[in-house]
Amino acid sequence: MKSGDSIHQQITQLTLAAVSAMTGTKYPSRVAQAVLEQIAAEPMTPLVAYASLQYLKDVARTCLREKYEPGGELNKAIQGDMFTGLLQSHYARSPNERIAGEPSYDELADITRDTWSFNVKRERKVGSAHLQHADALEAWGRDRFSAA
Repeated sequence: MKSGDSIHQQITQLTLAAVSAMTGTKYPSRVAQAVLEQIAAEPMTPLVAYASLQYLKDVARTCLREKYEPGGELNKAIQGDMFTGLLQSHYARSPNERIAGEPSYDELADITRDTWSFNVKRERKVGSAHLQHADALEAWGRDRFSAA
């Protein structure tokens, strides 16, 4: 870590290091707990520990999302099948299947029907939102640049 980094950047770097060190970990609470144990110099009051853990879980969710969702460093396309380059290696677990409400990721081969259905709906919703954005941007550009 560089001395000029913000506290948030330093925590993000520690979290990314914990995600890398905890091979296969897909649970933000486990990553957050590991980071908290690393940075806690002395015992904390339960209130401070809880607040810290909640913030660290949020940072861990972001780091895990970057790792396992499209475009993530470890989310290489499945090779050797008819869906090469289209499927992710991991998918977010359906809210119905989360352990204690904790977001996590399962490998493609291990997802359940509920997780499959959840992700299909989520991808369609995101795709629809992107199309609407593209349509709006296109209309804005036509209006703006047609006079030029």
